[in-house]
Amino acid sequence: MPGVRNRVAVVTGAANGLGREIALVLAREGARVALGDMEAAGLERTEHAITAAGGVAVAVAGDLTEEDGAARLIGAAVERLGGLDILINNVGGSRNSKIWEMPVEDWDFTLRLNLRSTFLCTRAAVPAHDAPALRTHRVHVLGAREGTPWTAYYQGAPPIPRPRQACTASCATWPSSWPNTASTSTRWPRVPSTRSAREPR
Repeated sequence: MPGVRNRVAVVTGAANGLGREIALVLAREGARVALGDMEAAGLERTEHAITAAGGVAVAVAGDLTEEDGAARLIGAAVERLGGLDILINNVGGSRNSKIWEMPVEDWDFTLRLNLRSTFLCTRAAVPAHDAPALRTHRVHVLGAREGTPWTAYYQGAPPIPRPRQACTASCATWPSSWPNTASTSTRWPRVPSTRSAREPR
């Protein structure tokens, strides 16, 4: 993975699943990784897996939908790992339901988890490093493009801006010399579509 060796990366939602795997790949490729999630035990397991393999990681448990949680995670990257170069906004989820059956409280919870956490972590990260050099990515799974009736929260995907472009447009010109970490030699397994043959597009 070009461009990540000796860089500092923050990965949210790193206690398990895709966030954990992203953190492990970044560490294996030479990045120092700050791990964020509410699940402390899962974070410790991810941190241990990285350090046991000779990598460098720091785990910060906290609620990333709150300003303090986001600030502590970014602060740990800067203070304990020496800076911040890459931000992976992976935290997210839902209370799955058909959109015509979802209570408004579940809708609000889902938007808060997916949108507010991305906003707070990105906002905290920009002052920690020159905005043009900060690579930010928001992780979406295949289902965001191929949603199903019981995953109404995928409707929350379009409002999420492309953080890299947003930071660049707001603060400075993106340097062409920086590679895009989304374009790497790593190939993630394709998740098969859950759409049935009879389900309309």
